[in-house]
Amino acid sequence: MGRRLGQHWLADRAVAERIVESLALRADESVVEIGGGRGALTEHLATRGRRRVVIELDDDCADGLTRRFGEAIEVQRGDVLGVRLAELGPGPWAIVGNLPYYATSPILLWLCAQSALISRAVVMMQAEVAERVLAPPASRERGRLSVALQYRFRGRRVLQVAPGSFAPPPAVNSTVIELVARPEPAVVVADEKRFFAVVEAGFRHRRKTLSTALSSTVGERAVVDAALAAAEVDPKRRAETLTMAEWAAVAEGLTL
Repeated sequence: MGRRLGQHWLADRAVAERIVESLALRADESVVEIGGGRGALTEHLATRGRRRVVIELDDDCADGLTRRFGEAIEVQRGDVLGVRLAELGPGPWAIVGNLPYYATSPILLWLCAQSALISRAVVMMQAEVAERVLAPPASRERGRLSVALQYRFRGRRVLQVAPGSFAPPPAVNSTVIELVARPEPAVVVADEKRFFAVVEAGFRHRRKTLSTALSSTVGERAVVDAALAAAEVDPKRRAETLTMAEWAAVAEGLTL
């Protein structure tokens, strides 16, 4: 079932150990592993932290994890996107996992939605997606996902993982990143819903100027241009060039 769900099993023990060591789980913290699979990471988690919860969608894998680790872990069957950390316990929760290719972006946005209860996450994904997550302003890779994650977390690369570390090997390289939850968002905004709606609108037509992209979605061009002028942002700029503070200033001047 793993291949059908876009999963390539981590088979390199040294890489698995490095990932868990990077998580730096404290004795008073609890951990959620996203997709335990064949237990490559679970093996190194089974004696760490206060609680160890593994969210596993594949019934065969869930059965195997239960047989192998017994009461050392709590296996919850289902899709992590349906899990609410508040229902598992108060946290703080550390998150770890080898994210399936087909669901990487939704899971990263799930982390954003749950960030109030998360201390940090160490997760592996396609190198291309990691580049987007960590992309700074003015980078070609920067997009809505970059802004969403960087608004809630500080990110860094932990290590690159070659295809040969998996069974079967994928056709792409992978990257492990660490996301440390910010005590406060990266920028103060009056209305988060409006802020993210403006960001999404700006990136929806990313090859167009901000004036054109935003006026096609969030308001008339005169209103958009006035908001850009008030924020001291050139209307001919494109979405990937804006800093977080500039997005906040632009959103402040728009009413959705």
